[in-house]
Amino acid sequence: MINLLFSLAAANPTPIKNVVHIMAFDTIFGYLDHNPHIDNLANQTFCNHFNVSDPASPKVCTSKQLLQKELYSQYGPDHSFQSTQEQLYGKTSPLTKQDYDRKAPMNGFVQNALRTGSFPQNDVDLVMASFDPKDIPVFTTLAQEFMVCDRWFASGPGDTQPNRAFSHSGTSHGVIDSTAQTAISGFPQKNIIDVMMAKNRTWANYYLEIPTLILMQDLQQILQPGVNAFDLDSDFMKHAQAGTLPEYSFLDPYYGDFAGAANPDLNTTALRNDGSSPGLFGRAEDLLKRVYEAVRNGPQWNQTLLLVTFDEHGGFYDHVPPPANVPSPDGILGPPDYPFDFKRLGVRVPVLFISPWVKKGSVKHTPTSKSFKHSQFEHSSIPATLDSIFDLGGEGIALTNRTMWAGKFDDIFSKKLRTDAPTLLPNVVLPLK
Repeated sequence: MINLLFSLAAANPTPIKNVVHIMAFDTIFGYLDHNPHIDNLANQTFCNHFNVSDPASPKVCTSKQLLQKELYSQYGPDHSFQSTQEQLYGKTSPLTKQDYDRKAPMNGFVQNALRTGSFPQNDVDLVMASFDPKDIPVFTTLAQEFMVCDRWFASGPGDTQPNRAFSHSGTSHGVIDSTAQTAISGFPQKNIIDVMMAKNRTWANYYLEIPTLILMQDLQQILQPGVNAFDLDSDFMKHAQAGTLPEYSFLDPYYGDFAGAANPDLNTTALRNDGSSPGLFGRAEDLLKRVYEAVRNGPQWNQTLLLVTFDEHGGFYDHVPPPANVPSPDGILGPPDYPFDFKRLGVRVPVLFISPWVKKGSVKHTPTSKSFKHSQFEHSSIPATLDSIFDLGGEGIALTNRTMWAGKFDDIFSKKLRTDAPTLLPNVVLPLK
């Protein structure tokens, strides 16, 4: 799912005073070819067998056909914690320490899609397929005009809620999957908004369905419409045009999960624009186009970073094994049936750094200045970097062991302001309904 984050930076060595974040990789950017240094599928092919343990079983290989085959489809692979383990390691049984310690073979995506019924057998090739860049002109143009990060990983091998919690706080407090109970009770840990409020920094959550900062327990009584929770379609665009965006803004598209749970008869598919289904990706393109153009043509553009990323991989194939042996954020294990120790990252996700201060058509691989030798970009990089941008005194970095370890992206900016960034993006080519 796409997330959007916008923020305004304060006293710091970077030129950034605003950040916008829109919350894998191979599905979206698998065939970008404007920069040969991007680690994708442009010059390589990978395959998965129907049955990982049977090398004679049929196999499906990566291809550039996702739009053509899934134009109107609602298919979406399972990307729960258990399914992600199978996608990475090709095993349906619980993984052992020996499994976790070895490099993930990334060979179970097709097997899992068939086993879970995510796709009928004659369409299972969709789980290995990617968009043709020409079919997603908004994302493609932004990648060509700004900076792609090709080694940003989900914080854990789970789905939306836990990875979203990491992006705010550097931990999911032991949660490995999205549940209604967690959505209602909220995550109890300290988060970056707490730190910002203590430092008198301004912030807001712009949303279409629900302001998901409400997933953080201590923000449930603080979020107030018209004060720090605003409509994304109207208020964000107005604030961007007027130059009144707060220092930090988190933008939520329409997911459908929350409204659908509250009203099972509601056709949430007709409203979704979170990018979770390739068949509905035109809506995600349209949302990103409108957000970019509002910021680009507003008075705060010259001090803005727009960060585009995804919660997780959505169950689709990626060829890069997630790093292992990373720090547990807080020592809290997953539930008894899956006592995951959070010492391995999730699947890679696409990330764009959009700013007049980044080099055109560039690619960022790993952190330049690392807290530790093996630091990586992952969702915990967000609170860690916001600490630096907003001069929060190290409290954002100190949220958890993971925020202390994660790579920061506050060094991606050049010393020269660009004036050639497009004011308008191409029209969306995918159907919006």
